[in-house]
Amino acid sequence: MRNGLSAPAGIIPGHQIGLLIDRVTLPYYGISSFDDMPIPFRCVATDLVSSQSHVFQNGSLAVALRSTMSIPGAFSPVREGKAVYVDGGLLDNLPTDVVRQMGAEMVIAVHLQPAPVEAKDIQSVFSVLNHSVNAMLRENELRSLELADSIVSVPLGEFTSVDYAKSEPIMQRGYEAAKAKAPLLEAFALNDADWNTYLQQRKARKRAGRRCQGRCLRLPLFSVFPG
Repeated sequence: MRNGLSAPAGIIPGHQIGLLIDRVTLPYYGISSFDDMPIPFRCVATDLVSSQSHVFQNGSLAVALRSTMSIPGAFSPVREGKAVYVDGGLLDNLPTDVVRQMGAEMVIAVHLQPAPVEAKDIQSVFSVLNHSVNAMLRENELRSLELADSIVSVPLGEFTSVDYAKSEPIMQRGYEAAKAKAPLLEAFALNDADWNTYLQQRKARKRAGRRCQGRCLRLPLFSVFPG
């Protein structure tokens, strides 16, 4: 080969995930602004070319979702124009700054607490890379927490980011964590009239489409092993 051999940009080819996301987001194809979605939406990606965060607020919803979930090394990056996008968590894993820019008056941050790390857990080259990335995430999360009005911490030490089959117990942990903070969160609650108005506005912006049934979102992509 003229240019020699080259390694793939990610373990999981992007087109497989892209097809799934295209189908799920089809009802919102061509939407002019993510503010027009049932719930105003933003997502963050990291542009490896500029080494800066990029906030998606319009354009292709499928490209935005595909970009923000492209974990380096696991999923191939998204190439869009002159940019090469990967997971936004590298620089802004808890984007409280983004919702402030959207005009949020009160910000409730959900902090996912990982398991404590010990020296014996860091042995292989993969664990070194994994914990190096986690260190970056933790550092930028701490900065972001300072912009929150209230923080809900969810202990998820025994779970990993690829535990798709354990979504139910993970969601239950989140519910329990929010319930424990209920007395504080009630201060941010809307009255019944305002809540019903919000629900009607959200319903009016919703677009009908095919829903993913069964196991179509349970992707056995890869596994994480200790060490």
